[in-house]
Amino acid sequence: MTTPQGMPGPVPPYGWAPPPGAQVPGQVPGQVPVQGPRRRTPGATALIVIGACVLVGAMVAGVVAAVLFVRVLPTDIVTSDGHPGSASLASGTAPGDATLGVDAGERYAVWSARNPGTQASTPDDVTVVCDGAPVAVTGPSVSGSVTTSGTSAYAAAEFVAPSDGTCTVTVTEPLGRTFVVADADSFGAFFGGVAATVLLTFAAIGLGLVGAGLLVGGIIWKVVARSR
Repeated sequence: MTTPQGMPGPVPPYGWAPPPGAQVPGQVPGQVPVQGPRRRTPGATALIVIGACVLVGAMVAGVVAAVLFVRVLPTDIVTSDGHPGSASLASGTAPGDATLGVDAGERYAVWSARNPGTQASTPDDVTVVCDGAPVAVTGPSVSGSVTTSGTSAYAAAEFVAPSDGTCTVTVTEPLGRTFVVADADSFGAFFGGVAATVLLTFAAIGLGLVGAGLLVGGIIWKVVARSR
């Protein structure tokens, strides 16, 4: 069947497809078919960007947590053989006493070094006299313990120096135990650093999971949208 020049030819039946290499009716020879515009996915792009930013935040939190963990170790209350460590300002064997120079307003902690499982000292076992005047002894503001090679040191009591001078710390616990007097503020910072390290570690894990989820979700969204 022929048609006048310039007039459209017959419409192919439904479901018909030209064989490979055949010219499609109405197509100019050599002309490349024009594809439709690509589907834009601004939401997927936003998810990818947000996920990447959250992952960066997770890595930063992890690095800060690692730095804090390294800085707060070790405490050096006792050595591996049970003797006073480098953090000790004064020490002695109970029952007994030890003398140290103090600064006004500074807080000092009395640690009891003993074998694990034995009874810990209490503030009632500790007496402090500074320049001839008794000083109030309280429980530790930060409860902590340090164990080195089978020897444990437990925070037993604290006191605040009323003025610059000399203080004598007397401990009346069972014979054979070692007590150590150290700066209490530094150990409060130690335990605070440990708490901050734990919180930052959990934050890094949580941010990492959220960031990875957003990033993967955005990528899948973009791939699916482009395939349609």
